[in-house]
Amino acid sequence: MTRHANAESPRGANGDAALVEEFVENWRGLDGDAWIASGGRDAVRRAIGEAVKAMVGDGEPETRRRALAWATADLASLELPGLLAEQGLDYVPWPSGSGGRGTADLPVATDDRDSGADVAGAEAAAPSSAGLQALAASSDLGITTCSWVVAETGTIALYATPATGRLPSLLPTAHLALVRPSQIVKTVADGLRLLADYMAQHGGPPSAVNLISGPSRSADIEGDLAVGVHGPRRAGVIIGDW
Repeated sequence: MTRHANAESPRGANGDAALVEEFVENWRGLDGDAWIASGGRDAVRRAIGEAVKAMVGDGEPETRRRALAWATADLASLELPGLLAEQGLDYVPWPSGSGGRGTADLPVATDDRDSGADVAGAEAAAPSSAGLQALAASSDLGITTCSWVVAETGTIALYATPATGRLPSLLPTAHLALVRPSQIVKTVADGLRLLADYMAQHGGPPSAVNLISGPSRSADIEGDLAVGVHGPRRAGVIIGDW
């Protein structure tokens, strides 16, 4: 398993390098992949390339592979469409799942005469829920950031909002989360305090909080452990600033 690392250790919350080391150790103990990218944006981009090769593979030349990525401002500077194309993956932004067309791009009625046509156009342009699920389930990789990370349990937390949907982290074959070192806290209680801060600032909770500790596992059937039954078979993190 390829794991990118540099000599200089990044530092977690409150400048504590030990938090990063503890998280990586516990995450890898849960069969997660981890890359530490010290060196800014270029190092993170290189780590994404390594992660794609390790988690998705090269594939056959005739096989079209797909990566879904949150279309957020936080990820924009990484220029993912070009980077993923170099790795042989088609880039699909989320939440639109349709050429970068999100809800903000749908037609908006400007007066009563146009409202009927505009609404019809919006409904035609907006992908259905079933269509989005099928798109995510048939994708090879989902790329997200995260809200916070717990060192002692090897857990990443993702908030579900209109701009950060759940499906890219739940349905593709592999999920890759980008983590800033300053997002790593010691305990779950520390993370819940950050959630309380979010709720105070936004007037309520996100629609969901996903807590992910490595690849999906299930032992529901006769106690046999199976990986990837209820989610991605591979789960990776890249820790760095960009």
